[in-house]
Amino acid sequence: MVNKETDRVTVRMDKKLKEAVQHDLEEMGLDMTTLITMTFKQVARTHELPFVPTARDPFMTALEESRAQYARGEYESGSLEDFKQTINDL
Repeated sequence: MVNKETDRVTVRMDKKLKEAVQHDLEEMGLDMTTLITMTFKQVARTHELPFVPTARDPFMTALEESRAQYARGEYESGSLEDFKQTINDL
């Protein structure tokens, strides 16, 4: 049996946020301890955050990405009905 030393980490956060994250983690078969351990291991391994913190507006980011796709010819504009059909097909 491997003897591992552990330490407790205490975090204060918004109750609704915690509950929402716990719900999502349960859907993934995970718990808070596993998430935190995975995150810490990733930071220790890569010396980077496992995500890119940003203060950018997600809508503006999506708009810029759409414009870039259009400029590269990867996006075709169509009618509103075409758009609705594409959404319904998802």
